[in-house]
Amino acid sequence: MSSQVASEFQTMSRGSWLYRLLAFFAIPVFRIVFRLHWGGAQHLPAGGFVLCANQVSNIDALALASPVYPRALRSMGKAEMFTPVFGPVMRAIGSFPVHRDRVDRAAIETAVELARAGEGIVIFPEGTRRAKGHGKKRQAEPHLGPAFVALLAGVPVVPSAIRGTEAITRFRPWRILYGEPIQVDAFAGMNRREARRALTDRIWRDVQQLEAELDREEARR
Repeated sequence: MSSQVASEFQTMSRGSWLYRLLAFFAIPVFRIVFRLHWGGAQHLPAGGFVLCANQVSNIDALALASPVYPRALRSMGKAEMFTPVFGPVMRAIGSFPVHRDRVDRAAIETAVELARAGEGIVIFPEGTRRAKGHGKKRQAEPHLGPAFVALLAGVPVVPSAIRGTEAITRFRPWRILYGEPIQVDAFAGMNRREARRALTDRIWRDVQQLEAELDREEARR
């Protein structure tokens, strides 16, 4: 593990002071104001893993991490956010930059090293939120990044789905489901390219199934 990543790991494994401060204020708001409800948190491994979910808002990584607090989850954040002003804050809350317009080997290396060290890494397969909004230029579609990280790190992938965070101003209830881990050993007999594609397809199928389950729950209410 590189010295920089090792230092970040030691800080985030117990949660930085800013992470803990943010959680202190945010989690009660999430659970009371937005009526956050979740299921399947028992599926998250004690060791390293990659958490993959649909993305409907810019706060989804925080929402996905809140049910498992005080464990701190890490996440990739778009490099544009890591300005001299916001960069230190992004890193303090556990995010690290990724350039989405190219294969960012530094971001992949960081994610792999952290996962191998026992961290939970949040990566959105679509690479961006679905709904259009301020500054949004890229279309959402599944990509191979999460599978690439999980296969290199040798850690399971936990599929997940989230609903409600896209409607903050309407105070819509937030719902999260965590699925059963996908073990990467099942893809060991394939060549690298086939394994990445097969694992990506499996991840996305499970995420969509969890989304459908959330939709059914909402329809019953």
